[in-house]
Amino acid sequence: MPGLGGYTDIWIINSTCTKAYKLFDPPNDIDHGIIMPHFSNDGRHIVWTNRKTRPNLFLHGRLFGYWTINVADFAFDGQGVPHISNIKELEPAGSAFYETYGYSPDDKKIIFCSDIHHVSAWNEQIYTMNPDGTDVTQLTSSAYNEHAFYTPDGKHIVWMTNKNSKAGTDWWMMNADGSDKKRLTYFNDKNSPQYFGKAIWCCFGSFNKEGTAFVGGRQVNLITQEGQLMMVKLKR
Repeated sequence: MPGLGGYTDIWIINSTCTKAYKLFDPPNDIDHGIIMPHFSNDGRHIVWTNRKTRPNLFLHGRLFGYWTINVADFAFDGQGVPHISNIKELEPAGSAFYETYGYSPDDKKIIFCSDIHHVSAWNEQIYTMNPDGTDVTQLTSSAYNEHAFYTPDGKHIVWMTNKNSKAGTDWWMMNADGSDKKRLTYFNDKNSPQYFGKAIWCCFGSFNKEGTAFVGGRQVNLITQEGQLMMVKLKR
């Protein structure tokens, strides 16, 4: 099931798709797995989400399993082979669900979602922290939130949430400090011309260099995992 990370590793492939290298190989069992690896913007580090305990639909607090946020240095050896070193596991609030979305444009922050401090796994919030795991800052406080990513200038964050929606999620934007939250899309609003006709779920995205538009995925069926790519242009 995509999103749960079971039996997955981290690989890197060159730009000509002729060589691939395994960077991280967690235990090959039902508990461990990998999701969401991201480079830092200077290319010297990698952050990813590492599962340490498998999901359990019937055990309180473990609906999505327990995870850690892993960071590592990235480099090439004398023969040009890529490798990682100095791996650190970060758990900002102990055992919980964590899902990281990479670095801020200046590489000073890591952005992620988590259900820490909340009873339900469906009450995930957006957080930032320093790359060493300090200065954890909560940016959202209500509804269900995931898939956050920065604008190229680092001043704003786009994320998905079910805030103000009876079903599904849409993209919203806020300042990098969590203030001034505004809705960008209305795919789940029956009164909007953007309405899809049924509940859909927005996912992770990536901005163009100018910060005027981003491309992101939206799922139209959570069971079959059918999705679509969308381009969203911003009006400033």
